[in-house]
Amino acid sequence: MRYKSQASRRSGINNKMGKQGEKLAINRLKSIGVLMPQEIATPFVILQRKDGGWMRGFWKKKVIGDIYGHTENGISVLAEVKNISDRNLRWSDFKSHQPPFLSQHAEKAISLLVWVRDSGVYIMYWQDVLSMGFRPGKGLTEKQAKKISIERL
Repeated sequence: MRYKSQASRRSGINNKMGKQGEKLAINRLKSIGVLMPQEIATPFVILQRKDGGWMRGFWKKKVIGDIYGHTENGISVLAEVKNISDRNLRWSDFKSHQPPFLSQHAEKAISLLVWVRDSGVYIMYWQDVLSMGFRPGKGLTEKQAKKISIERL
């Protein structure tokens, strides 16, 4: 596939890595008891398409997370997946609407952060991530993630 620019090439690589991370996350979510985990599709509107395979468009609206599922007793589970292998997780890795959606969902259901790294997949309750001091300007280390990672819902 030919890309128009270096930025487009990086975007394509990041998108591929993100999709691989989401597949790993879905398998791990199943293993901890999340039933029927499904990727949440992001609507995309195409404005222009060229013969070289590139297109121009925009994301139509923001979605609440990356994966949606439920527990055995019907409680909603929302998961945000971050595929970052080489450094700590940063608040700035989130789009501005993601933390509020996770927090709002966690008020009545289960919100999870799934951090996919080369060394493993860490699944954490969103409230536990926040209790570790994760907020604007602060990060989450792999050591902190290991401490609060869950193996079962």
